[in-house]
Amino acid sequence: MKKLIPLLPLGLLFTACQTTPPAPQPSDPAIVQITGKVSSGTGTGTIELRDGVSAGAATLSSASIAADGSFTLPLPTPDKLAGSLVSADTVLGQLGCEGTLTSGTPGTRAFGFAELQATRSGATMQVMTLSTDLKFLPPHLAFKGHAWVYTDQATTLKGELDCTKLINSPDTISRLTVSVDTRTRAGWNVLELAGRTSGVSLPTSASASASVVQDVPGSNWRTVNDIARGITTLSAQVK
Repeated sequence: MKKLIPLLPLGLLFTACQTTPPAPQPSDPAIVQITGKVSSGTGTGTIELRDGVSAGAATLSSASIAADGSFTLPLPTPDKLAGSLVSADTVLGQLGCEGTLTSGTPGTRAFGFAELQATRSGATMQVMTLSTDLKFLPPHLAFKGHAWVYTDQATTLKGELDCTKLINSPDTISRLTVSVDTRTRAGWNVLELAGRTSGVSLPTSASASASVVQDVPGSNWRTVNDIARGITTLSAQVK
């Protein structure tokens, strides 16, 4: 086993030190925006939440990206989402997950996303928030990602899903299974996916659990390629 490199890249140190946000409480303020930083790319630009990733997808919300990558993106209001809502039991299909959830409140309509479209210095890219950390007992990679889910009423969501397409990096994570067992509030919710890989030799399979958390201000957004490079760097530290 190789020794850890004394100074990991700053971004990896930052994500390794993050703690799990507390579970939401009924008295918590409504989630109305995303505050974060795009660490992929350089320069000023714009960030958009789009209804899908196709060229003709409608823009549901947009904001400016500052030179340091920071942004505050308002989340769309219910009237803006009206044409994009799906049944709550299929909402994670909008993230690329396959399988069906059980919704505890019949008729609940929902919308979910894990990616934003960022344009910096003329370069357009899809970005998502996923942090990774190297663990040694036994050797594996721990990871944490977030998705935003709107439900038009409170409901419980339960199910086992294949979310391999969410990561979309077959050279690093060949398969990702996610167990969902959580309750949403009416309005926007932050869904946290926390899990681990089965090992450190790439590609590797991974499993995670998904549950609603309070909020994740200051989230870090990167392209899948940048995330994959970070995973590969961590994996290379162990033989």
